[in-house]
Amino acid sequence: MIQEMASLISLPYPVETTEADIIRNYLNNAEGNALLIELDSQVIGYVTWYRAIVSSSPVPMMHLDDIYIRAEHQNRGIGRKVISYLQNLAYSNGYRCLAWQVLKTNTSALAFYDRLKCHTTDAYIDCCIQAAPSSSLS
Repeated sequence: MIQEMASLISLPYPVETTEADIIRNYLNNAEGNALLIELDSQVIGYVTWYRAIVSSSPVPMMHLDDIYIRAEHQNRGIGRKVISYLQNLAYSNGYRCLAWQVLKTNTSALAFYDRLKCHTTDAYIDCCIQAAPSSSLS
């Protein structure tokens, strides 16, 4: 389903995650969390999240990694229910907010978040550098 989501949103990098990675990082690990989204006993999506901290706040936040609902089940209020569940979970765990990133090209997600009245900003640019031995930048 992760490959399905990546293709749908034109993820700008390859998906390398295996089922074993998901089990290790989200299901058997206190750091990551995952839920399958079901409707009538059929899996129609998933959501993953983790606890995050930032230096500018003493209170951790919940970082939403992925939320994916198959296209044929979108626009039925399911995504709203999932976000509401996560908001409540974040509140129950003492997190200051539920935060996430979205690709600028994912227009259906952007429209959904706009309908939810989410605060957005374009003040940040995501940066990523491959993990490597410290001598690699010399």
